[in-house]
Amino acid sequence: MPVVSTRRSLSFATAALCVLPLLSAHASFPPNASVELNFSEGPGGGDGITTTNSGSLSGLATFKDPALTNGIPAFSTNVPAGSYAPSANGYSVDMGLFVAGAEGHAVDLETTANPPGNGTFGATAKLTVCGWVNARTFSNRGQIAYALETVGGLGFSLAVNSVGALGLGINENASEAPASLFRVPTDSSAGSNNWIFVAATYDPELPSDQLKYYFGRPDKLAFLESAHTYVGGDVISSNIDFSGPITIGNASSVDPNRDTTSNAGNPLFRGLIDEIKVYTNALTLDEIQQAQINGAVTPVAASILRQPSNKTAPEGQSATFDVDATGSGLVTYQWKINGVDVSGATNATFTLEDLVIGDNGKQVSVGVTNSVGGVLSSTATLSVTLANPHLMYLSYVEGTDRTTNSTISAGSQNIHTANAGALQGGARFKQQNSSGLLAGVYPVFGTSVPTGPFAPNPTYNRFSLNMGSVIYTNDPRGLLAGSQGQRWLDFTNSFGSPADTLGSMEGLTICGWLNAGSLTFRPNNSGMGNQIVFASAEPSRSGFALSHKADWSLQLSVNEWPGGAGNRSFGIVRVVTDESNNAIYPDTNWVFFAVTYDGTLATDNLNYYFGDANTQVTLDAGSPQTYNKGIITNTGPLTVGNVNAVSTIGGRTISGDNAPFFRGFIDELHVFNRVLSLEEIQQMQVAPALPAYLLQTPQGNNVELSWEQGQPPLVPGLQLQSNTNLTTGTWVDVTNPTNVTGSVRSLTLPTSGDAKFFRLRSY
Repeated sequence: MPVVSTRRSLSFATAALCVLPLLSAHASFPPNASVELNFSEGPGGGDGITTTNSGSLSGLATFKDPALTNGIPAFSTNVPAGSYAPSANGYSVDMGLFVAGAEGHAVDLETTANPPGNGTFGATAKLTVCGWVNARTFSNRGQIAYALETVGGLGFSLAVNSVGALGLGINENASEAPASLFRVPTDSSAGSNNWIFVAATYDPELPSDQLKYYFGRPDKLAFLESAHTYVGGDVISSNIDFSGPITIGNASSVDPNRDTTSNAGNPLFRGLIDEIKVYTNALTLDEIQQAQINGAVTPVAASILRQPSNKTAPEGQSATFDVDATGSGLVTYQWKINGVDVSGATNATFTLEDLVIGDNGKQVSVGVTNSVGGVLSSTATLSVTLANPHLMYLSYVEGTDRTTNSTISAGSQNIHTANAGALQGGARFKQQNSSGLLAGVYPVFGTSVPTGPFAPNPTYNRFSLNMGSVIYTNDPRGLLAGSQGQRWLDFTNSFGSPADTLGSMEGLTICGWLNAGSLTFRPNNSGMGNQIVFASAEPSRSGFALSHKADWSLQLSVNEWPGGAGNRSFGIVRVVTDESNNAIYPDTNWVFFAVTYDGTLATDNLNYYFGDANTQVTLDAGSPQTYNKGIITNTGPLTVGNVNAVSTIGGRTISGDNAPFFRGFIDELHVFNRVLSLEEIQQMQVAPALPAYLLQTPQGNNVELSWEQGQPPLVPGLQLQSNTNLTTGTWVDVTNPTNVTGSVRSLTLPTSGDAKFFRLRSY
């Protein structure tokens, strides 16, 4: 469903502090909740412990621990604390994590008043569900409050999905409803600073924006995050005409997944929950803020918790500024450039798009205000650099070979590889452990690299990215892996906005090296394939994805999901030769690929190119192709080797054969926001590994320094510099003549004399 912003703004016409008359009284306190669980009876935990529902339906909620294994659920003294957290709040409920015996953990409510059926909520047209959550991690559908009569039936379900987005399902599962844009944060230790207040309201009597999500923190009053047009899943009535038993922290007993032993499929909320309330009406913002603190909110002027920060972005990209503010009631925003209001810039974030050099030095500020008063932020400076179309370049040179270390159990979580492209930053290795031998090892740095006259020099290109496979048996490389384990690399920007994306693109080139095998995702070409680079966006479906398909071809998808019905952009030639499930990925299996897309052309705008270590890259016989999808207005967060976190189509946390992660090795991966010529693509085939590796080779009383030289402007050039001290002094260019052999530069220096340090500086 489309997301419609409902934030409104008051004019903030001057740079001075805007103070409005103090209100003499605040809005009336919200009506009594039907369900209110404060978990005040602690300590203790385990099966059979009860807590009182102080809402109008009364009754008791009972902790369920069918396996009687670990005393979970349990009362916890870890509760939200701060200016906008409930006072006199002694305990929350800890639902734990999913471990052996955790299936069935839940807090089941037995109501005593009025509803038709023991433990149910009954009928209502409007609804509000709110409370505090502290998440350790997420499953595919971690339930906060569940009251469906049957799976997908009448009632409601409030849950967070695998990326922490909140969803309120009305007469259907929460996963079927529009999700919030805000992601609930996680902390594996459930630290006391990780509490988030969540609220969702539903009013089917409204012509649009029936579903609204609100979020707050202990230091911030709740705010309206997004509104969605949504009338629930019942084709007969948009009201809740009936509900099932109410459960907190899991699905109720009507859902068999409550007892499943599958980590990914079990709907247990992995964390702590507190102050859960359910109302039979849609609360206003004022009432939600009062429900947040369990009392009346003292009117307080809008204030800034975090000021806008300076931004740097390349020409042609965008820069996003944001501010974190709070205040009673509705807080509104008015952004300014050089002190002048920007029309329509009235959200908590402000994006300047299609930057030009003339934007350099602009001063950005924002006024925040509410019905009590307001304040003007400090100014943030925009810096715009000259355009460089080479946005991403991942060379994986940081690695050491970890694949033969059978003692690794924690895998490569949070290992970082640098981006030598214009957006800088890098890509962080991620994995989600599941069952299977050493499931969490991958991704890792691999030692297999392309070698040959048309490959980067292997002396300097020492490592590649090894995404692993689904099945390994008797692998001579010792690549021990499990049959499960989800894996990916998430890209992050040092500058450029929105965060972790590549911005808008009229043209696109992706190129690099693949050593693929064990292709098991879906048995035909209708599937989305295994992902090499994925940057599609929700909900617009803009962006792009490059997939490895079940017929061993490549497929570029632009402004649509991979495998979409209208997508006919299949490569013609075979990409790899090793297709066995027990792939050993021989070095002779490396293939160089390039794909270009021109969004300004209506015909002949898609081209595929292929080569290998012994053959120069050429245009595929089936290119050019016509694939008229227009320009890429924006991309989603970029992920290498899998779908991204915002994707709802593939589930990067899927295990086993159906998982969309790429099987095999990737090396020297480039993304440009323009179309490269064949000659430029041929340069990229042999481009040196970056960040640069400076090789030292002793030669008697001398030492030889050598490095691969880039080819500006596609690949940065490198200047050798020296310094007599690592922490003081000045780095100076070494001007000695260098020897040139192919792409390699070398310089021989005596080992006598004062010690010197050397480095390579890009230009």
